[in-house]
Parts: sequence; structure tokens; C-alpha cells
Amino acid sequence: MHKATRFWLFLFAYFVIFEVIPELRGDKCFLLTRLVFGWSKTFPGTPTQAYVLTEKQVGELFIHPFQEPILLSNGELFTQWQEGVPLYLVFHIGSRGYKAMGKMLYNLNHGMMKGQFEVRDLGVPNPNTRDLYAPAPPGFHNMVIPIGENISSFLENPDGYPEISHYWKELYTF
Repeated sequence: MHKATRFWLFLFAYFVIFEVIPELRGDKCFLLTRLVFGWSKTFPGTPTQAYVLTEKQVGELFIHPFQEPILLSNGELFTQWQEGVPLYLVFHIGSRGYKAMGKMLYNLNHGMMKGQFEVRDLGVPNPNTRDLYAPAPPGFHNMVIPIGENISSFLENPDGYPEISHYWKELYTF
């Protein structure tokens, strides 16, 4: 086989293994997106709070986005759940006026519930606006994830609060 052919074949195989397959699995954002829209280290941190809230508290958060919700202890959350009140994992993500998108990973109570979600149009006030590069006013975006039946970890420390860890896996600005 010719040297040039081997080089291009190696380059193609490298691209497929380290770019295409992770993009299809959802581990990476598309290569062009990463190249065009910057890197998370250039983006000033977005204020993000994570809570476990009842259905009523979620409604209050949407009505009054700049007020901090009253947090319930693990025991109170378990009691609410036993009474049939749905519980939600809520991420309250602040926007500093930059347009951004990314993927956030989360972990509730040391593995009771973990996963990831994509944040799109962070900092975009109205998708119908004509000036796409004008800074958006500061505000909040909320991601609400229902908590299923596996809440037994709330009983391990009934007086404490749910432990929620989260971080940006990818964060791109434009």
C-alpha cells in the first residue's frame, strides 16, 4: 500500500474512533461546534444551584425565579413522598448575558440518581429576535428532573439535606 494512502487511512480511522463514535454516543459535542464556539475555560462560571423540591416548590420557583426556595430535610422530603407528593431534582442555572450551551453531569446522594442533561440557548432571551449576538439580560433557566421511586437514601440521614454534586462536562459560548 502506498504511504500516502496509509496516512489518509490512519487519519480517517483516528477521526472515526476519537471523534465520530463519541459524538454518536453523546460523550462529545460535534467537532465543529467545539472549534467555533469556544472553550469552557474562557466562560466565566455560571451560577448554578441544585435542589430537591416538591411540586408546589417548583411552581413557586417558576413564579419567583430570583427567590431562594425553602429547602426541606431528607426526612421531610421522604414524608412528602409517602403522602404522594412528587419530588423533583431542580437545577437553577443563571445566565450572565452570554449565549451558551453545554452538558451538565449530576449525582444525587452518592449515586442514588445520576445522569446528564443538555442545556441549550442559555442566555438567549427570545429565539425570534433578529440580533442573535446581542447580550441577553441576566436571568435563570431551570431544568426539572422527576425523582423516581428510589428515594431510600433520604432515610440514611433524615436530619440532613440531599447531597447534590454537579459540574459542566462541556460548556460553549458564542
